[in-house]
Amino acid sequence: KEIISFADPAVTVEGIEKQAGAVRLTLIQPGRESEGRLMLEFSDNPLQIRNMVVTDAQGQTTTVSLNNARFGLPLDNSLFV
Repeated sequence: KEIISFADPAVTVEGIEKQAGAVRLTLIQPGRESEGRLMLEFSDNPLQIRNMVVTDAQGQTTTVSLNNARFGLPLDNSLFV
């Protein structure tokens, strides 16, 4: 099992799972694994995010599915203030 660190404070890829048509990344914060996980699911062709699954410290999960997502649209900078 290989662990990839993104930055400090580190967010680490705990697992990568590939299935037909999908790639899933499970992310954790090292030393805080008991606080929860984030799983990101992407379609593989083209590579686009489809779902996010958050598992909290109590084991409860929240799933966010992106349906009819549109990519590459211009966004006004004021949305990020």
